[in-house]
Amino acid sequence: MAGGMTEADWHLFAGDETALPAIARMLEALPRNACGEAFIEVADEREIQPIASNADIEVKWLCRNGAEAGAMSRQAVEQARFPDSHSSVHAWVGCEYDAFRAIRSHRRQIRCLKKHEHLAVSYWRRGEAQA
Repeated sequence: MAGGMTEADWHLFAGDETALPAIARMLEALPRNACGEAFIEVADEREIQPIASNADIEVKWLCRNGAEAGAMSRQAVEQARFPDSHSSVHAWVGCEYDAFRAIRSHRRQIRCLKKHEHLAVSYWRRGEAQA
């Protein structure tokens, strides 16, 4: 599958504004028979934009409206309804460092996803200047 994504029956994508370009590219590259959910956290509704995909992915925009960055993505991933154990899954997350650690821990310890079933990346860290 394009962009290093793992082929799976069901996909979960989550991230903030910094992950939006990567999520958009992956959604575009998914085959028509792919399904899943995407949670995209943005500052407010003015940042919502159309995303093209032929796949059956439900895109849910999470508007912070002043809330702490990463909190909504973290909650959405924790509450996501993963398919039954007979389906192959892949989760991809890109977000702030503290949210990344919490989400990665949840997927490993609670969801028991195997290493090849998920990838989490931290695009930035709260309180640190961007390079």
